[in-house]
Amino acid sequence: MSQKKNLFVGALAFVAPVAVGLVVGLPLLEKASSPDPAKVILPQIDGKEPTTEASATDQPVIKVLTPQTETAPSVPSQDAIVQDEVKPIVATEHATHPEDTDEENAHWGYSGETGPEHWGNLSRKFATCKSGMMQSPIDLEAANTSTEITVNTDYKPLEANIRDTGHSIQIDVNNGSVLHAHDKAYKLLQVHFHTPSEHVTSGRTYPLEAHFVHASDNGELAVLGVLYEIGKKNAVLNDVIDLIEQPLDPETAKAPLVDLNRLMPNSRTVIRYMGSLTTPPCSEGVNWYVLAETQTASIAQIAKLHAAVGDNNRPPQPTNNRLIIKPAQ
Repeated sequence: MSQKKNLFVGALAFVAPVAVGLVVGLPLLEKASSPDPAKVILPQIDGKEPTTEASATDQPVIKVLTPQTETAPSVPSQDAIVQDEVKPIVATEHATHPEDTDEENAHWGYSGETGPEHWGNLSRKFATCKSGMMQSPIDLEAANTSTEITVNTDYKPLEANIRDTGHSIQIDVNNGSVLHAHDKAYKLLQVHFHTPSEHVTSGRTYPLEAHFVHASDNGELAVLGVLYEIGKKNAVLNDVIDLIEQPLDPETAKAPLVDLNRLMPNSRTVIRYMGSLTTPPCSEGVNWYVLAETQTASIAQIAKLHAAVGDNNRPPQPTNNRLIIKPAQ
């Protein structure tokens, strides 16, 4: 009996520590076998943390990131475009860096420290002026393919409501005039002038350029450009200049009716490319149609427009291998 008792005590002495070890160790084993996902360190892909779910195995499962497509640039509202391609703006007095600038009030111009070469540094909202790859204007001689492209203009006579925006002389339009191009309709918003021209041909600058700015119902922009040579005076420009020199009192007189079609040559054959606004914020995604034929204006007319606005042309921008279509020869 004494021998059996001794055997039982000995077995108990062996089993007890094992049992206690199992009771204490099981939670630790369970915890060790399920790594905390928050503490799993994953390798980086191209310098970025991969988006992944941690695996219960020693090797985490990595989901390779797919490249993100570039989103289309934001386009200014139609109201902003009516106000001179973009809203007229005023400088913030004490700003010294773009980060400190009131970006709605960043002042820009055509010379000095606020000139075109500095636009991209004046405000973060103007960054596309510096970094964009599809900027306007361009040298039209860079056309790299040819085919016949024509547009149709359904411009109705309107009262010549002329104003000086501080950057150009502008005619505001709200009478249902429409540009038809590539099976799309674009509502005419305004017409303004640049002296000298912004688009050039083989480096040659024209004395005057008119921009007819349009927007479709879904916000796409289209600009029809007209280049002017010195020659016969233009009747519509006469009315514009008269109103600049002697503004009408809207309470006592009506502006004369003008036919905007007469600001253009008869042909509607165009040079076609994708570009941008030529003023800040230089938004891209603009459909450009520059008439292949030029219109004329007299030396006196061009001089008076230039006297009103000065040099207000942005220099030609790199084409960056864009598709630029000119009329077939």
